Amino acid sequence: IKRSENLEDIYNDIADKHLTAEDRAALTRDGVPVLLQPDPVWPKLHEEAQRLMETGDPNSIEAMELARRWMEKVFEVTGGDSDLTRKVRDVARGLNDNPSFQPVSSASNPMMDFVQKAYGAAINAGLMPKP
Repeated sequence: IKRSENLEDIYNDIADKHLTAEDRAALTRDGVPVLLQPDPVWPKLHEEAQRLMETGDPNSIEAMELARRWMEKVFEVTGGDSDLTRKVRDVARGLNDNPSFQPVSSASNPMMDFVQKAYGAAINAGLMPKP
């Protein structure tokens, strides 16, 4: 997928609403926002989430396992900081809502909602620590 040059502008507009300068510095590597850097794991997680959304239940073992791996990737970016994790979620939701960003991402807000429910189920089942 070719990423349009204006994606960084879209990211900056959305990030300005949710992130402090310190947050943004923590989420930047080599001068590029981490949320705009391609990561080969995310499309695979998105594909699995889409499949589970269509056929599964967020309380299933498979969905809880997906949520565990998904949140481990998020925590790689946020260092496990719960406040920064919430802010990143809000930025991701804003990006998912943006029509210019949608063609370059396989994520969606309904997908994030499904994973959030599965994450809650994984916490309740003791598969993940309570944040």
